[in-house]
Formats: sequence, C-alpha cells, structure tokens
Amino acid sequence: MAAPLDPRITPIRPGVAALSLKGQVKAERFLPGRPAQVCAPVLSMWAQPEEADLTTQLVFGETVTVFDEDADAGVAWVQNAADKYVGYVRLQGLSGPEDGEARVVHTRTGQLYAADTLKSTPLLTLPQLAVVRVVNEANGWAKCADGRYIPAGQIAPAGPLIDSFVAFAAGCIGVPYVWGGRSVLGLDCSALVQLSLWAAGRRCPRDSDMQQALGSDVDAELTRGDLIFWPGHVGIMINSVDMVHAKAHHMSTVIEALANAERRIAGTDGPIIARRRLDLTKLPLAW
Repeated sequence: MAAPLDPRITPIRPGVAALSLKGQVKAERFLPGRPAQVCAPVLSMWAQPEEADLTTQLVFGETVTVFDEDADAGVAWVQNAADKYVGYVRLQGLSGPEDGEARVVHTRTGQLYAADTLKSTPLLTLPQLAVVRVVNEANGWAKCADGRYIPAGQIAPAGPLIDSFVAFAAGCIGVPYVWGGRSVLGLDCSALVQLSLWAAGRRCPRDSDMQQALGSDVDAELTRGDLIFWPGHVGIMINSVDMVHAKAHHMSTVIEALANAERRIAGTDGPIIARRRLDLTKLPLAW
C-alpha cells in the first residue's frame, strides 16, 4: 500500500488537486496552476483560506504555483517551488513572474530604492536570501525587473553564499523566534536549518520531522554540523558540546550547551529522538 500523501507538500484539498496529481488521486477538478512570484518582503502562509495559525512564510522573489484564488477574499492557494509547501497566502503579496538574472541578498537586509541614488526613498526592506531579478547594473547599483534599484554590494549571484551552513546558523544569533517564521527577521527551529543549508547552496525540507530523514544516524561523538532532533524541535551542533537553535524558551536564536538543552527540553518535549550527520553533496542544489 502506498504511503499517504503529506498534505503539507501536496496540492490537494476536498474536490480539487493539482493537474500533476491526475491519476494518483481522486478529485472533481484538476488545476494546472500558473506561475507567480512573491513581491512582499515576507509573506505568511496558512493551512486554511481564513487567516489563522501561521504554518510557514515565503520570502521576496520566491516562485510559487497559484492553483486557485479568491479575488473577493484576497487569498490564493499556492505551492512554494523551493520546498513544495502548500497553503493560502494574501494575493497582494504575489506578482507575475519577472525576467532577469537572479541575484540573492547576502547582507542581513537589503533595500529597494525608487532610483539609483542613496538619497532616493527606500521603498522596501528585504531579508537576507531574498531574490531579486536584475536587468542592468551600473555605478554600484542594480536595476531590478520591476524598475526599482538595489545597491549592488547587497546582492550576489544565485548560488552558495557561504561555505559552511553552520557558520550561517551561528550568524543568526539574536534573530527572534517566530513560530512558522522563515526569514532572518524571525524564524523557528527548522527554518534555521533550512535557511542555513539554502545559504550553503543546498535545498532542505521545511519541517523538523521531514529534516530527520536527511543524512545518517550518528553513533559516535557529535561534531560540527550534526543535527539533533527532539519531537518537534531541531538544533545544529557547532562543536561537540554546543548547538545553535531557535526555541520559544529563549524567544531567540541562541548558542546553548547541548547538555543543558537536553535536560530542559526533556521536561517539555521529551528526549532526543535522533542524531543525524549530513553529507551536503547528497542534498539537492538550491539554485
């Protein structure tokens, strides 16, 4: 018997499914979808059409497939291309796909300006790892496909931005903890892992239970880059003793001794359930 489809990453709902699922699932309507692009700095996603509990977020420049939309309610049912997450977002946070060379914000934030001068009005603040489509670059400014400008020093060619995903994670110390958050403006434990690997040029599933399938079990001494899993939580070892993680207990991204975290989390979430070691060469490329 085939394993049930994961509703978090499968574009199916009562009576409706993506056209790509035809023959695999039963539905009254199969929708081909249309491409779109996130035009909000950070765009929240929910599991239901009514704004409810946050499930994840999309960042500026990510591409999605819009399967259905309700203009009156102002919502769209979409799937994120980066990690396949499915849910509802605000229509105003989407625009048509843009041409141009993809560049990635490599500074903590980037600014979109109305003109190619620092005295012009900054129009939008983008989080690190946001993607812009550049059509021209001159005099230290990159012109984006939407007509706005960004300082060329704030962006880099699409691809790995950092050699070590652990170094990126450690650089997120102090980033606020946000349940469902998925940007350097606010993130949760699994987003820290996902974004860190993304910065190193590798794709990663969104949620910690999905991430637990990555790599191999660790029976020996822990080392830098190993992932530690509890029910509903994950951390990244920065050496054999300490880990970096985002946890509601701290409401922040912190470095903490694993022994201390293990004792505390055991009383709330339960004991450690897995220790995994990654081989980044076996993870798909992010770009």
